[in-house]
Parts: sequence; structure tokens; C-alpha cells
Amino acid sequence: MLDINTNFDSNFYLSTNPDVAEGLNTGVVSSALEHFQNFGKFEGRAPSLFFDPEFYLSFYNDVAEAVSSGQTTAIDHFLTQGQFEDRDPIAQFNTDYYLAYNPDILEAVESSRQTPDPLTAYQHFLQFGQFENREFSDPLNPIRRPEFEDVFTPRDYLTNNPDVAEAVARGETTAIAHYLEFGEAEERPGTSVRFGIIADGKPISGNNTTFQISQLAENGSLKGFSAASDLFVGTGASEQIYNFALATANRIKITLDNLTADADLSLYNDRNNNGIFELTELVALSQNAGTQADVIEIHSLYPSDRYYAIVSQFEGDTEYELTLEVTPIQFPLETAVDVGLLGQTPTRFDGNLSGDDPVKTYRFSLDAPSNIDINLSNIDSSRVQIELLQDINNNGQVDEGEVWRIFPGLVERLAIEDGNAVEPRLSFLGLPAGEYFIGVSQMDLQAETTPYSLNLSAISAQPSFQSLYGYGRIDAAAAVARAIGEMPFAPSEYSPSVDINNAGDLNLIQVPAVWNRGFTGKGVIVAVIDDGVDGEHPGLKDNMWVNVGEIPGNGIDDDNNGFVDDVRGWDFVDNDNNPQPPPKEVHGTHVAGTVAARNDNADWVLSNGQTVNSVGVAHEATIMPIRATGVEKIEDFAQPIANAIRYAVDNGARILQMSLGFDPDWRIPNIELVEDALRYAKERGVVAVIASGNERANKGVTEPIFPAILSTQGLAIAVGAISRDNEYTTFSNPAGTQPRSYVTAPGYEVLSVLPGGSYNKLSGTSMATPHVSGVIALMLQANPNLTPDRVAQILIETANPNGIGLQVQLNQ
Repeated sequence: MLDINTNFDSNFYLSTNPDVAEGLNTGVVSSALEHFQNFGKFEGRAPSLFFDPEFYLSFYNDVAEAVSSGQTTAIDHFLTQGQFEDRDPIAQFNTDYYLAYNPDILEAVESSRQTPDPLTAYQHFLQFGQFENREFSDPLNPIRRPEFEDVFTPRDYLTNNPDVAEAVARGETTAIAHYLEFGEAEERPGTSVRFGIIADGKPISGNNTTFQISQLAENGSLKGFSAASDLFVGTGASEQIYNFALATANRIKITLDNLTADADLSLYNDRNNNGIFELTELVALSQNAGTQADVIEIHSLYPSDRYYAIVSQFEGDTEYELTLEVTPIQFPLETAVDVGLLGQTPTRFDGNLSGDDPVKTYRFSLDAPSNIDINLSNIDSSRVQIELLQDINNNGQVDEGEVWRIFPGLVERLAIEDGNAVEPRLSFLGLPAGEYFIGVSQMDLQAETTPYSLNLSAISAQPSFQSLYGYGRIDAAAAVARAIGEMPFAPSEYSPSVDINNAGDLNLIQVPAVWNRGFTGKGVIVAVIDDGVDGEHPGLKDNMWVNVGEIPGNGIDDDNNGFVDDVRGWDFVDNDNNPQPPPKEVHGTHVAGTVAARNDNADWVLSNGQTVNSVGVAHEATIMPIRATGVEKIEDFAQPIANAIRYAVDNGARILQMSLGFDPDWRIPNIELVEDALRYAKERGVVAVIASGNERANKGVTEPIFPAILSTQGLAIAVGAISRDNEYTTFSNPAGTQPRSYVTAPGYEVLSVLPGGSYNKLSGTSMATPHVSGVIALMLQANPNLTPDRVAQILIETANPNGIGLQVQLNQ
């Protein structure tokens, strides 16, 4: 059990109480502990990071009464009674959750209750649990007291704060200790539950929590919806947020009633997954005055990652009831109007929607990948929605996963630009050949009639494979937009102030346009399988992967993944846990910088006074460093690479960045090990991106070398190199005559980081490949559900083959 000696921190007490520290220096106070025992605990001072008297007394009224009557103090009550009654000493720690989530601890606590020295839940946490990154607070529970934040998940905190993860890996702190001492004051979120209403770019309230829903609707059409345990908005909790997802199309009705003060109801869909509710993502809003019930009733909502129903305080404090009613609906595919083969000549259909007939369906087909344009015109003030649908399983109905695109939100014909009303419009680049349906639905059930005109057209967009440069230069803005079903993002240029940088490469492939939409690769793990990565470089250190399941330096395989103390990846050449590059090896570090060098890393001043800096394509992605190249014998080349691939997949990587290849003159045994490992990766949803090689000028190679050649089998995306001027390099191995997933990216004189904190320019398909890996990281942040085949398809369909020249000469 805990006593005052194990729950008192002299350094903390002195740092938070300068008057005591001054007294100690002048001799007035003999010790920090003595002062606390004689004075501090009666004055409500905290003895350590891990006991908060203010919270304890606020949360437990009976203790507050006993303290106010002079019977005890907060810490004395906790040590003598509270810890045995499973009371919580800080807002972030939930004893019930800790024991329920960790049954081994529950068993140990229960079995020791009758012993002379019983173990308590919080004692276990302080001595063991915090160092093991055990979960101890439910991130999906509502805030228990509005003035306290009690949402904290160690894994989220370490993943979102690589600098903290690094300190934890060194044994300097724990996740919760850092958060309590620094993170909370620095406004670092304690969990990835981060959704909130945004006004003028700032959160309205810091007390927003997204509540996981548990109560299913009777018809089973929901993936989850329920209410929070404390249904209240008002002082200290200006809104409560509920999330749900739909398995099929639904009529939906959300009712907010039994109010005692004025509250409002809104519905959002965070389409771009950036954690911010933007005006363009507002689906519906009800703002009835006073205590009148607010109702949102919509004819059709379709599957998405999440919808968010928000109850917001308008005036006063109120409890409430929130109910959701859903009724699955289907577009009548069997009675769809047959448009036929869609072509370049616009086709128009006039129609009417009504409460009795709120849905119309149209069928069309494409004989080749096409750019399509769908828009509604001549609409009155009613709200409508259009969807692009496909009956993939041919069961005569629209199921989950068969909605290609939904027009964002409800469209109200409001004059907002020069008196012109906004009309629903869908445009889709490179839609594959096949049969599709268009659904037009009236979203206001109360509207009597809604007339409209549907206009359709299509232009062929068959990707053209060229034997030299494949499908062409990657386009990040088009690829990421396609990943979330949008038109390419508005062009933008990156113009940093330094003299020499990689801005030209980033601008060439339209990366800044993606950054402007909030996608930076955050949360996506990219395994750099190379000759090692200098994780201490200022541009990389905050983005390095840390295995939070491993306790550093204890000689134990804590996470049971087969590797001891693999806190920072693994070296499959020397077979140890240090994937740092050997002396003079710079390749892997340079590659990692192109993927994910931070955009706030230190500048490097050259001898001529010029300032150098580089920014990674996905500058908030996470780099998992794995050393797999550099063996002395050619016959040993394949095994480390195969092992590295499997390690990366098994430990959470989403992308395999492989700027490596087998020289065509080599005779390497066991190369099938690499092929098998790449197949293993693809089956588990991991994308492999591999350099095509640099042998064209020197050896006359006419296609990618191994393993990039496996792009023909769909096991990888092969990458060739172009210059910043969009010129195809003479050293880059071509795409070949057989169609395969092959795209190009900047690979000539690419500036990136080098070991030791420096920077330099390197050339090769090795430098082009991490540009593609970075773009894929942006895509996967935008849409984590993309499969490797879908990623390759999007890159191919959005690649730009235009204007690639053939002038750059460079010997490799």
C-alpha cells in the first residue's frame, strides 16, 4: 500500500512552492516533507504530480466535508482510506477502468486485500503500470467534472509527441508524468480524441469530448450510437459530441428535447479527417428558441467514417435527452432511368422529388476510365443530395463500400457569391470503366416538391503507360483529393526564406496544396529499409518511431515480437537493436529526410554562407528505421531485406520505403525470400515503394531491377527519377514494355538531411522513391482505409505524363 513516503516528491514540492524552497535555503524549513506534514497538507498543497488535492476534494464530497470539519486532510484520507476504496487521486486516473482493463492487476489487488500489506490499484500504477504504458483512463468517457480534463491514453500521447516518446525510451520520464508536469500546461492533447467545434480558427471550448456510442438501433443499421452518462451542457461544458457511423443508407432523425434552457443541435461529417468541424462539413443545424425541442430529420445519409451530432449550449445550463431514429433506405436500382453509355456530349434529365417520391436513380456505363461531371441545376430552396453509386456485388442494392462519392453536406440554394446560388456538383477524374448509378434525393421530408435538372457528361481518361516513364509524374494534390473523393486541391507553392532548399521538388509534385488541407502524414508509419537512419538529426529526431511496448535496456522482449529492446527499430545486418548508419553511410538518412524531415528543423549554413534547409513530403509522418543493406557478401543480401519487410509489417508500418535493388549482374541466392515478404506485406495492407534502379545509362537496362520489377505482379510501386525541370533522367531504369505500377518523382540533385546534422544534394531513383512514399503517407492520413491496390490505382490515374523531357545527363 502507499504511504506518505512513496507518495511525496520533494523536488516537485519545492519547485511548485517557492516559499518553501526559500525557507529551506534560509534554514527556516528543515525539510520539504516536514513542511508538508506540518503545514502543506492542511493548506491543500499537492505532495507530488500524482496526487491532486483540489480534484480529490471536488470529486468526493464526503471527503471535502470531513476535511472542512477538521477530521482529516485530502492526502491523509487517500492514504488511510481512499486507496483501499478505489478512489481516484488525480483526474486522469480511473481506478475502475485500470482494474477492468488490466485483469492481472485486478487479480493481484483482490488476492492481497486480506494480507498485512495489501496492494492497491494506484500503488501498482505508480510502481509498475506507468512504466509499462498501461491504460488507466477511458478516453471515451465523458468528463467527470467540467473543470478537470480526465482523458489520457499513453499510446496516443507518445505517438503524437515523438520527443516525449524519445525521453520515455531513455528512461527519463513516463507518458503521464510528462503530461502532468509539462504537457498539460503546453496544451498537448492527452489523447487522439480531438474533435471540437471551431470558430475563427479557435476552439470554442477546451472541454470537448467525443463519446463512443454503445446502444445499437434495433434495425442494426448503425455501427454505434448512444448517449453520454451525464447529459448536460452549460457552464464548463459548452457542448457534448456524439459520433456514429452508418452501415447502409438511412433516413435519420435526431431529437434533442426535455430541455430546461436553450441548447442547439448540429450534425457534421469530418470528411477530410483533420479533426476540425468546418462550415463546408455541416450537414444540418437546428436552432429552435428556448426549451423547444431541436430536430434534425434527413432523408438520406450514407456510409462514412463518422458523423458527429453536437449538442451546444446557447443560453443557460440544461440537462437533455438525445434520441436517434434510423430507417434504412435504398435507391431503387431496378427502376433506374437508363442513361446508357455516357459520353462527352452532355445529357440532361428533368425531374421532381416529393415527400411521396423523394428518390430518383439513374444508371450509366463507361467503356473506359473517364473524367465525369454531374451537376444539378434549376433547384428551388429545398435541400438535395447527389451520390455516385455502384452495385459491386450485383445484389440489386447499394451496400457499404459501394458509395463512390457523396456531395459534401446539404446544399441550400443561398445566394452567396455575386447573387449566384451554389448547385450540387460532382466531378470525378479517372473513374474506372463499369456500370454506375446516380442517386438524387430530397433531404427535407417536409418539402412538398423539389424540381431539378440533372446534367451528365464524360471524357475518356484512360491512363497511358509509356515504356520510358510509366504513367508519369506523381501529383500529390490530385492523389490525396482522389483518396477522399474530391477534386484536386487548389494549387499552391512552398516559398521558404532560405537560399537553397527542396521547395522546387515539392512544388513540382503539388505537395504544398495538400499541406494547405491539413494533411502532413501525421500518424502514418513509414519503414525506411536502408543502410540505417540517423535519428538524432534535428530534422528527423521528433519524427522517429518508438516502440512504446518495449522497456529500453532491460534485456527483455517486453512486447513479445521476437526482438529484445527494439525501442528504435532493428539492424538486420549486425542483428542488434541499433539501426543507426555505420560511419560514412548517408543513404538511408537522406531518404528518410525526403519522406518526413520536420518543417521546423534547424537551418544549415554552408561554407559560402548560404542557408540550407529541407522539408519532408509528409513532415509529420513517423519514420521506422530498419537497417537491412550493407552486408559484406552478395549471397547474404536477400535475407536481411526479407526480414526487415516482415518486421516493419508486424510492428505497424503502413509503407515500406525501399530505395534499394539487386544489381542485374549479381547472382543472388534466395531472392524469392524478398518476393514472399512483399506478398506478406500486401496481404496485410502495407504498400511497398521501390526504386527502379540507376543502370540505364551505364548498363543499358530497359526495365526496373529486382525487387522493383515485382511491380508487374502488383507487389510494389516502382519509381523512376525526373529532375526539378520535369526532365526524365538518363540513369533511371525505364518502366519497360509490360504495363506495371510505375510513376516518376524528383530524383536529381535532391536536397535532404545527412547524418551529423548536415544537408546535401544526392541524385538517383533512390531520391525519387521517398517522394512517392511521402505522398502515400499523405493519402493514408487522409483515408486510412486505402488498400495497396487502391493506392497504386490512384497514383496511376492521377499521374501527369505531360511535358516530361529527356535532357538530364548524370552518371551513377
